[in-house]
Formats: sequence, structure tokens, C-alpha cells
Amino acid sequence: PLPAGQEKYGKLDGARMKTFVNEITAVSRKSRDDGELLWGRQAGTKYDDMVEGIVEARFKEWGLSNVRRQYFDLEPQWFPTAWAFRASAGGQTVTFKSIQAGRNSRPTPAGGLDLDVVWVGAGTEADFTGRDVKGKLVVLQSFPMPSVVGHQSGYNGGLQRAAQKGAAAVLINVAIPGNLLTAVGAPNGLTTFSFGTQDMAAFQELLKT
Repeated sequence: PLPAGQEKYGKLDGARMKTFVNEITAVSRKSRDDGELLWGRQAGTKYDDMVEGIVEARFKEWGLSNVRRQYFDLEPQWFPTAWAFRASAGGQTVTFKSIQAGRNSRPTPAGGLDLDVVWVGAGTEADFTGRDVKGKLVVLQSFPMPSVVGHQSGYNGGLQRAAQKGAAAVLINVAIPGNLLTAVGAPNGLTTFSFGTQDMAAFQELLKT
């Protein structure tokens, strides 16, 4: 039931609206199926252009006037071609499967990076107190926040704080159940990776050894 004065919204059909969402997310799945490592609708890619085309066509179909695209130049972008993450402790080496490079992450040297680990929890200033992270791998455990892609360490500046304090790289888990890939932004071009919650649990076991 709609409140008095809002009857006009009764014509909205959520199931029909979702068909348009499915049309857009199908473009993301196509980029994944095409083999893109950072799959989705990344700005400036042909998949981004495909979605703009969908929106443009729908707007014209629905009779909107002056429908046009306005193009602008992007700064140079970096896209990874391969990655892997392994951790060793107590005679064990584990390779993690849910690893995902951060958007705008800095590429690693040809030989990769071999770094000591510093755990900083959610990445608040208190979490960094007394911890020397310069030249090391900072590990963050973050939690989803109410938004589309927001998470705790993004809101409290944990990623940026790691970059400012001289970390060589950041590894972050956004604690969504399972072992889902979660894309995060890379602060100041810092080498950044994320991985799933199950992989984080296995990583924590290594930290105990």
C-alpha cells in the first residue's frame, strides 16, 4: 500500500526494472567470459562503451530529448595481465585462489615482491600505532558498510594510511561470507590486492605459526 499522495509510484514495476539491471550486468559477465582479469565495466574500456550504448538506446526509445554522449580523455590506465599470491610460514607455503588486483594498482617488478607482513586490523590510526610498515605488506581486515561498494577500511582511510606510512603493498579482505572476489581501489597507485574471507582465514592460520 502506498501512502496518500504517492499513488503515482504504483506504476513502478520492480521486476521490469530488474530486466534493465540484468542487461547491464550481462556486459560485466561478458568481459569476464572474454578473459579480462579486472572484469566488469571499467571506465574507458569497450565494455564501458557498450553500457553507454545501452543507456543511450533506451533513452531514445523512451522519447527523451537531446540524448548525446560527452567524451573526455582519461589519464593513462594500467591493466594487469597475470598475478599470483603466495604466503610462507612455519615450513608451509599456501597459494591463494581468490586474489584480485586493486583498481589502479601499481604493477609489481618482473620478479614480483617478497615482503614481510604487518597485520593492522581495520587500519585505523590506533591500529597502526607502534607498527613499522615501511617497505612491508600491510594486511587489512575490513567489513562491508551500507552502500554499493563501501567498506570499513575505505571509510576510515586505512588504505590511504598504509600508503602514507610507506607500505610496499596492501592485502585486504572485505569480510563477505565465502571466498568471493572483491574489487577495491588502490590508494596513490599502491600495489594492492584483495582476497576472499576463506582465504583470509587460511592466511591468519599461517600468521600463527
